[in-house]
Amino acid sequence: MRNNKPSKQKNNGRKHSVTTDGYQESHLAHIFITMPRGMHIFLALFSGSMSTVLYLNRDEIIAQPMLRLEGFLLFQILMFGIFLMSFYHVLWAKPRGHIEQGKVFFSWWGFWLRDLFLALVFFPFAVIMTRMPFSGSGKGLFIDLGGLNALFDANTPIMQRAILAVVTFIILLVLLGIAFIPIWLTWRSLVNLFIQLKYGTSTALFDSKSYAPGETLTVKITNASNLKPSAPRRVFINLLERPIRASAPPSSKGYHRNYLYSEFQDVTVRDLEQGLSFVLPNALMGKSITSHHQGPGEIRYWEILVEEPQRMYWARFLFLVE
Repeated sequence: MRNNKPSKQKNNGRKHSVTTDGYQESHLAHIFITMPRGMHIFLALFSGSMSTVLYLNRDEIIAQPMLRLEGFLLFQILMFGIFLMSFYHVLWAKPRGHIEQGKVFFSWWGFWLRDLFLALVFFPFAVIMTRMPFSGSGKGLFIDLGGLNALFDANTPIMQRAILAVVTFIILLVLLGIAFIPIWLTWRSLVNLFIQLKYGTSTALFDSKSYAPGETLTVKITNASNLKPSAPRRVFINLLERPIRASAPPSSKGYHRNYLYSEFQDVTVRDLEQGLSFVLPNALMGKSITSHHQGPGEIRYWEILVEEPQRMYWARFLFLVE
């Protein structure tokens, strides 16, 4: 028989989740850092007008030897993409973690679209950067020594050809790295698209729009996919603190989040749909348990994190503790 009482484990100050901080922050960077609506309006107007100017002058841009069609596509995709994102924020976007009528959505649509947009930007950029060193124009050691023509010319002095060979090898390594970026972004976009198609948009139904210390938080979590009711899930409730100016991913910034409180329950999909409860602590040693900005140098927030046991998370929800 199935155990109707999910197991609970508290883990203050330490982390049991297998979802790495870098994985979370690379997908959900700058949780509470949002630009004012006026800035989004300015970006929408600026990028929209620039996109229009680029389109009207496309023939002149394509005629440039170093830009060609790839250069036009690079700037056009960049400007038009910024326009769409800014326009979306002006009309529909809400602050991340915002609870409306006790409901929060988590969707992977934005993640795979973001990576696809970046891949579309980097593809023409990679083409331009690959063509540039071997075009014969510009300055630099490779060009000054004669470029590829001198490298394969039998009359070129041995020492000059040796230096050219080393420089060419370094340039090729750099170009391979640049070419890898759009390929990697496309792959990550496809992975996130697969997650979205597999799990659908997740919805958390909280019993309140905000909470106070010591209160009981009850949440029901459903999604659009037809998952097996007996499928296991591990649900965390975490209180996290991070530097306000830290940027993601932390692996490249030397930044890490501090887990002030952590508790999890081992449940099933059926349990999630029926609802589960967590009791918020009344206090922590020397730390406030409220959410959001606590001072000039830190951000503190509560999250509900849903994982497949021993696998990466597939849903994450933020909530407010006042």
